[in-house]
Amino acid sequence: MVWNYHFQTSNQTMSKDKGKRLQKTIDALMASYRKHPEIEHIGVVALPTKKIIVKLVKDIQVLLFPGLIRQESFDNLN
Repeated sequence: MVWNYHFQTSNQTMSKDKGKRLQKTIDALMASYRKHPEIEHIGVVALPTKKIIVKLVKDIQVLLFPGLIRQESFDNLN
């Protein structure tokens, strides 16, 4: 299967060089899935729900940006 994507950013088409590099990366990723089918779990294992993914992302944001996401005071004890 060949994946072709058209990317746009801020009403401008991505530069051809970046688009080609991105397409090459996508093609390599898809080739690795074909080479190692054991890593593809779609249809075999239940994927996480959108609700769970949103919660996970919010939890990660708190870890990455302490004090910005939740307004808490920090000191040397925590």
